[in-house]
Order: sequence, then C-alpha cells, then structure tokens
Amino acid sequence: MHKTSDYFLKCLILLLLSFIMGCGGENENRVPVLPVKGQVLLDAKPAVGAYVEFVQKNPTDATKNISPTSSVDENGEFILSTYAMGDGVPEGEYYVLVRWPTPDEMTEPDTYPENWEYLREVYGDPENPQLSAVIRQPGEDEEITAIVIPAFRLVSEENEEFEE
Repeated sequence: MHKTSDYFLKCLILLLLSFIMGCGGENENRVPVLPVKGQVLLDAKPAVGAYVEFVQKNPTDATKNISPTSSVDENGEFILSTYAMGDGVPEGEYYVLVRWPTPDEMTEPDTYPENWEYLREVYGDPENPQLSAVIRQPGEDEEITAIVIPAFRLVSEENEEFEE
C-alpha cells in the first residue's frame, strides 16, 4: 500500500506541475497589438450604439481566431480591443464590419437607427464587406499613444446620395 500511495502522490504532483506550467504561458502566444482608435459616422452624425469588428483579410495561424471589436460611443468614436479592453489590434489589413445589435425590450430608445437591418446587410455582411482598414506599425521615430484611422462614413438607405 505504501508504494501505491507514493506512486499516486508523484502522479498528482506531475499533473499539478503540468497544469501550472500550461496555464502560465498564456501571454506568450499572444500576437502583439497596436492601440487603434477611430470614428463611425452615419449620415455625418455619430453612429451611436453600433459596434465595429475588424476581420483580417489574410490571417495567419496565429491571428486566424482574432477579431478585434469595439462599441461606438456617443461621439461616434471607438477604441479597439483584442485581448483586453482598449489594447488594440495586430498589424495587418482588415475588413471592417459595422453592425447595430438587434433591438429588444432592453434597448434604449433612439440608440439605433430605424433602418438598422438595412445597415447591417450593407455594412455588417462578412461575405461582402464594404469597409477596410490597414494597421501598420509606426516608424521608430514616431511617438504615438494610438493609431488614429480615418473615419468610416456610412450612408443610410434613405440618404444614399449623402456626401459631406
């Protein structure tokens, strides 16, 4: 019986060490990110309540499951997140999807456009993306707090001829 308990104890210790070592390297496999912020406008007004998703055009094995996202605030601005709130996105070329959540009884009045279904079809379709962005590492001599990308200017169905 003594040999069995020693063997069991050794197996338990090995199992615990394997578990601890496996959990400790989570950050080692993360792709580096760059802080990115931008703005979404709908007919020249902030696209309040929308959210953006960046989908890589040419994902690698390391980035194939990464889709940075953000909600759009009252000023139409967003700060992208990949691993933690506002941390940024990996360098690369992206399709940009803009969607509004499906309104329900919990949705605040006037926080989504009346034609949100049309806008979702046009700007949120992953099979036919209309928007794109390129995120590049700034030069060594450039000091930045965040990469600011040009505003995405969406046009509603009723206002297709809108130009700012």
